[in-house]
Amino acid sequence: MGQAVHGKSPSSGPLQAIAMDFESFNMLRIDLIMTGMMFLQENKTALADVFDKYYDPLTEVMDRDQPADCIEFICGFYRQILVFVRSGKVSSGRRLAEKCVELIGQNISNPDLNVKWLASQLYVNENYLSRQFHKEFSVPLIKYMGQQRLEIAKNYLDKGYTNLQQVAQMVGFTDPLYFSKCFKKQFGVAPSKYR
Repeated sequence: MGQAVHGKSPSSGPLQAIAMDFESFNMLRIDLIMTGMMFLQENKTALADVFDKYYDPLTEVMDRDQPADCIEFICGFYRQILVFVRSGKVSSGRRLAEKCVELIGQNISNPDLNVKWLASQLYVNENYLSRQFHKEFSVPLIKYMGQQRLEIAKNYLDKGYTNLQQVAQMVGFTDPLYFSKCFKKQFGVAPSKYR
């Protein structure tokens, strides 16, 4: 009776709380599975590499109605991912170096792109990043960044870009003279003559 006096329907209260808890539970279990799947994707690992070819962890976890069953399933899901990662099939140094290459490609026009900036983006020490990159690709990280900038600049010139200052800025050089010097050192010809 007290609920009717206060304008609340009998369906609010405990039943609504249970329904909200169940909705939160559904969101949480989906989020936990998606986090594991994103981890694999970020590390360029197919779900089928860790589990079997037709494995669908979202369907599996949603088929479980009891929280204890879900917890057990999710723990097993992550346990299998950890076993795979620890088996050495996914090298953390390789993943780090590949992520570094990806960041360089995405930020080539950033004049602040350097080892310190990359290390801060990847949450690692600069020296560690440089060592891992060199170990994985057999080229120093600083040299790789410079080569990538100059290769992309060369591609811009091949495509008909004529403003050297603009090309220099597009690949992260703030000084067009320094850009020309580096370009000539890399390709044996000044960018003004290359066109």
